[in-house]
Amino acid sequence: MLRIRLSRVGKKKQPAYRLVVADSHAPRDGAFVEIIGHYNPRTEPTTLVVKEDEAVEWLRRGAQPSETAAKLLSRIGVMERAGRAPVVWDRTTPVKPKKAAEEQAPAAPAPVAAAAPPTRGRRRAPSTTPPPAVWPGGDCPNCGSPTVPSAKFCGECGQRLMP
Repeated sequence: MLRIRLSRVGKKKQPAYRLVVADSHAPRDGAFVEIIGHYNPRTEPTTLVVKEDEAVEWLRRGAQPSETAAKLLSRIGVMERAGRAPVVWDRTTPVKPKKAAEEQAPAAPAPVAAAAPPTRGRRRAPSTTPPPAVWPGGDCPNCGSPTVPSAKFCGECGQRLMP
């Protein structure tokens, strides 16, 4: 089945589209039968150029327009000329950006966790007692040799004394 749809062209983050007639199984930017126009939503006002006679001919032959293509073709009257019902572009409710919707939503209080979530892999559960700021001194827990309070490692065995 043939479809009339948009094919993306243009640089990164600067989209422009071709209005093409393509097989419905072809990729979005892949093989097409014919280019029947182009659309650039980034210009002010938006640019829409269509070979209307060819678009009407493809619609009469049975090509099915995508939803967006049908809206664009209805905007310039091609759908009516081809004997199809125009697609209504409902703009009564403005589209809000996602961030604005999140800011307006009331912030729910964060649930209080009773226990730490389970860990994966070799991670240890968090300790409930804080680590000592300074090694208290005394003997090395590994080899028993005497150490000084400011030492981070044992001089005999190399054991780490500070967590």
